[in-house]
Amino acid sequence: MAYEIITIPLSPGTKTFNAEPLNQFCANKRILNRKVSFFQQAGTVYWSVFIEYEPVLEPAGHETAGLTEAGRLCYEELRRWRNETAEKEGIPPFVIAKNTHLVEIINKEITSLESLKQLNGFGKKKIESYGKEITGIIEAFFKDRKNHNDR
Repeated sequence: MAYEIITIPLSPGTKTFNAEPLNQFCANKRILNRKVSFFQQAGTVYWSVFIEYEPVLEPAGHETAGLTEAGRLCYEELRRWRNETAEKEGIPPFVIAKNTHLVEIINKEITSLESLKQLNGFGKKKIESYGKEITGIIEAFFKDRKNHNDR
């Protein structure tokens, strides 16, 4: 299970809260628990929602057809990181990595920068910018899976 806190300011013009960020976040998740609160800071009213959730896998498309269920979970985790990073940087997600790259990284369980260099489409700049995060996600995911399976 995972957690997220979404805080939305009251729009002074319309006197409403824009629920779109909340709707987008919840679109592919199973909500387990939530806590809603309102607060005011510096004259602005905010709506804050604490969400406990589990990701819901969408039906495997052609990119993920060859992945195991665990691989698809890892794929969703990588996509979520990639999309958040791309949004922060104001670039399209495919600039960081294409979906096919994510699948290849998972299939090969790439956990080192040296292995990442072997992939077509991952040059020096991309590896310097994103390599440690990508390999860290893969390493943590497969380590967690191995520890879980060893129990």
